[in-house]
Amino acid sequence: MLSYLFYKIAKADLASFEIPDEYTAFIAAAGLALTLRQCAVQGGLSLLLQRIIIAEAMLLISGLIMGFGDAKLFAALSLLFGARVVFVFVCSLFAAGIYCAVRVARRKLKMTDHIAFAPFISVCAMAVYFELLITPSCDLL
Repeated sequence: MLSYLFYKIAKADLASFEIPDEYTAFIAAAGLALTLRQCAVQGGLSLLLQRIIIAEAMLLISGLIMGFGDAKLFAALSLLFGARVVFVFVCSLFAAGIYCAVRVARRKLKMTDHIAFAPFISVCAMAVYFELLITPSCDLL
């Protein structure tokens, strides 16, 4: 389900340079529900508070350097992945940088052109999601 949602986000961003809010809201709701479940198992709300603080920080940091839809997506992913969203952030910036450098070098992209950033976020988020699924101490299960 989550991989299909990331596909839909990437497809929508490629088509219209917009990320639909309902997709971001679904990721945020899923992350919040899984975090609350984990807090109930472990006892205490410190994990929830930590993820909310990370989400706010990601919203502010990514909102300064990219579109607001991408910033909201990073905030929602923070609720789902916690501190691992920093890896998603760095990895997606790196992947987009390589893509843009190659496209500029081949003169297919100008320095003033816009690119869809959500496909890079989606690929890196799926990598983290699959890593969490195969790790024995998975936060998402």
